[in-house]
Order: sequence, then structure tokens, then C-alpha cells
Amino acid sequence: MPKPLNLLIIQQAPDWGGAEAWMANLVDFFSQKKVSVTAYTNLPKLKKSFKQSGAKVYHLPFILDIIGNLKGLIKTLLLLPYAVCFYLQVLQKAKKSNTNLILLSGFSEKLVITWLSGIFKLPVVWFEYGPLEPVFKKLFYLPKICYLFTKHLPKKVLTISQHTRFDLISSARISPAKLKLIYPGVKITRQINKLKSPIIGSLSRVAPEKGQSQLIKAWPEVIIQIPQARLLIAGQGPDQPYLQQLVKRLKLNGSVKLLGFIDNKRQFYQSLSIFIFPSIWHLEGFGLVLAEAMAHGVPVIAYDHGPTKEIISPQEGILVKTSDVDALAQAIIRLLQSPKTRSQLSKNASQKAARQFNLEIQADKILKELYETV
Repeated sequence: MPKPLNLLIIQQAPDWGGAEAWMANLVDFFSQKKVSVTAYTNLPKLKKSFKQSGAKVYHLPFILDIIGNLKGLIKTLLLLPYAVCFYLQVLQKAKKSNTNLILLSGFSEKLVITWLSGIFKLPVVWFEYGPLEPVFKKLFYLPKICYLFTKHLPKKVLTISQHTRFDLISSARISPAKLKLIYPGVKITRQINKLKSPIIGSLSRVAPEKGQSQLIKAWPEVIIQIPQARLLIAGQGPDQPYLQQLVKRLKLNGSVKLLGFIDNKRQFYQSLSIFIFPSIWHLEGFGLVLAEAMAHGVPVIAYDHGPTKEIISPQEGILVKTSDVDALAQAIIRLLQSPKTRSQLSKNASQKAARQFNLEIQADKILKELYETV
């Protein structure tokens, strides 16, 4: 029998995204496998998800941020003495309760907790989701300096795409022997979309880097060719007011709907004929919603940006040049006008999701890596 695994997860998060959804799914899987999980987080939705999975959950009363702006850095430096005292208490409590592994995914907490964990001889595993080169250039290269002085401490670094892995080797200088690539997983459904209605959808955090504005700007050309087409944009975030004004200015109120946050993602995917992923984010590490759409048998169109070519190929969807709004519009029109192509892409997408992005399989791979670490 393997040694019992008692995990401590400390995850600060400004909002809900793919990284948080993946961690929530992992904690649920770990609990099903009788792994003890204790978690600290500031995000209410993440707390709720962890609790529903049976984890012991505690409130994280602050956010450290040395990769944002100067104001955030100053705030972090002022909070640092309190944060160190807080984390020392957390780690002492963890040691007494037989915790034998710490999982960290946030940039700033890695730099603090990983050093402190050595005092209690608690091993640490890092999750790295996106490329770090853009982060390293911020704030006079302070994030890079701190990271390079810390990167040797974790036992393993788990990452989610070749795109990020290459960056971690070249920019962060992490040893390939310490890196392990495991794609995220999604729940595989047997109910495949019928693709009947000309409804196009996008789901992600609503922010400039996620590209929803470019999708809306492409939409007038789509409805000229296919007037009955409808666009549903799901998610919440800081760009919501701007997108509402953009829809109004382009006179698209009759064919574009901003749904905000949605609880029932399965129902959303089942309503679509095509899923769009227009992300232009320079920190994009994977794109979990792409895999979710594929698992529901929805053909996908995405910008050829970052890791997307690892997720979809011409057999499952269409990649277009990043930020080429006209090419995006033409891809949507072409796919809407070809039911046969949509049907084939749907079949291929669901098969690839089941083969490469199955939650049970991918989470089990991570669990094995963790067991090998303790």
C-alpha cells in the first residue's frame, strides 16, 4: 500500500478561471480516492467547491501580488510580515496534523511558502499553468529574480501544456527532469450535441485579453451572411460594461446576448453549434473551456495562439490567425454553412477529448506523481 497522502493546498485567486476549475476538479477527485485535503483560499466559490468535495477549508485573509503593478507590490511588501507569520502558523499546524505534501499554484505564494516549508521539512509541488516570460519583465525584473532564487526548492513542477513547458525551460530555467507535463481533464459526457441551431457560443472570464470584443466585432459580417445566427457570450469580468456598449453601438442587440456567469455549463454547451475561443492572452496556459466544448461534441474555432494548436487540430476545429477579425468571421460562416463538416468535427472532437483530456485519467496521472513525491 502507498504511503497515505495528506495534502495542504494554499491557493489565492482574484477570480474564477480555468486554473481554479481544474484545481476544484482535482480536489474532488483526490477526495474520492481517500486523500486527505486541507485548503486555504480567499475565493468564496473555490471555498464552496472544496467544502463540497469534503476538504477542510480555511479562509486566506490576504492576497500577495508581486506580478501586477507597483501599487500591488508596495501593498505586498507591507503585508509580508503578517503573511509570513500567518503561513508559519499554517505550516506548523500542517506538520502536527501529518501533512506530507504542499501544492501551490499562485506565483507570489510560491515564493514565500516554499522557503518557509523547508523549516518544517514539508515537500512542495508547484503547478505552473502559463508562460512566465511576460511576468518576469514586470517591476524591474523583481519577479524573475525572486523566482530564479526559489525554483530549485520544489520537488516537482507540474505543467499543463508544451507551450508552458518550453517557456519554463527557456525563461525560468527549470530543469526538464523536474518538469512533468500533464494536460488538464474535463468530465466526459455521452450526450453529444445535435448541432442543429445556428447558435455560436463563447465561455471564459470576460476581460480584454480573452478576446470577446474581437468576436463581437466579427459578428456583423456573420449575420449579413446568416441572419438567423445567434451569439451567446458567457462569463463575468471587468470587460462586461464595455462589451454591452459595443453590442449596442454595433446594433447587435437582436443577435448577441451576454449571459454573465452561468451555473449549468453542460446545458450551455448542448445549445451550441460552434464554440469560439478568441483568447489573445499572453499568459494563456491551456484553455480548459476548449476541452469542455470538445467533450460535448461541439466543433471549435480558436485563434492560433499559445497552446491552442496542442488542443485542436484541423480534425476537431479551425485555427485562425490571432486577432484577424475577418478571418474569424469567415471561419464561423464557413462552418455554419457546412453541416456535414460540423458533424465530422463534432465526432472527432468528442473522441479526442475522451482520449486525451479525460478528467479521471488526467487527475489519476497527477495523483501518481504526488504519491511518488511523498
